[in-house]
Amino acid sequence: MNGLSEIVRNGVLIICVFVMFSMNESFAQKIQLERPSINRLTRPITLFANYSYFELWIPNKYGASLALNTRNNVTWELEYLTGSIGIDWSFLDIGKFEEKKISLIRRKFKSTSSFNYFIGLTYSEVGIKIGNEIINRIVAFDGTDSMELSRLNVTLGLGNRWARKNGLVFSFDWVGLNIPVYNFDVNKDFIYQTLDPEDADNVDKTLKYLQNIPGLMLLKFQLGYSF
Repeated sequence: MNGLSEIVRNGVLIICVFVMFSMNESFAQKIQLERPSINRLTRPITLFANYSYFELWIPNKYGASLALNTRNNVTWELEYLTGSIGIDWSFLDIGKFEEKKISLIRRKFKSTSSFNYFIGLTYSEVGIKIGNEIINRIVAFDGTDSMELSRLNVTLGLGNRWARKNGLVFSFDWVGLNIPVYNFDVNKDFIYQTLDPEDADNVDKTLKYLQNIPGLMLLKFQLGYSF
């Protein structure tokens, strides 16, 4: 499974680089990606399958989104992404690190081109399962080995989206940022189990990082169909 994920990540990265250096006027005409604003009006609803190559904190996310073109240069989008990873930082052993995100995004296209910038709100939930290295140091372990936190973010970014006449849509978000604006309740009962002050401090610092540091996004690919 890890080998398959690596192939997918590398394939998407190759596609991104190819598009960045090859999307000139003749190439766009060849694959019939002209008239993006007209195509957005004639097919206002788009369903997407999404793949996000890199995100802080969790890369390699998958998901889906539903987009509605309200004008030839404005698109509203509801998006869901999820991903998980195991991390062994030098100061903290995390057995599993999982994030789920729901975003409401408004895209504004420059004139009739494919280039767009987007702004919106993202609600994210992060689940952390503590690794065995820390759990083994707990004398009276009651089975609580996970923590959860959630936050509300303002989402900003830049991308390109090309709509073909046959309904296919190709979209790349080159760069984006999730800026935390509000933190909801945090479940950190695990901290009260450990008698090791260093473990408790490391877990607490990790939660604060996740709550307050903006999340960087790079190279999100979307493949969709409009109708």
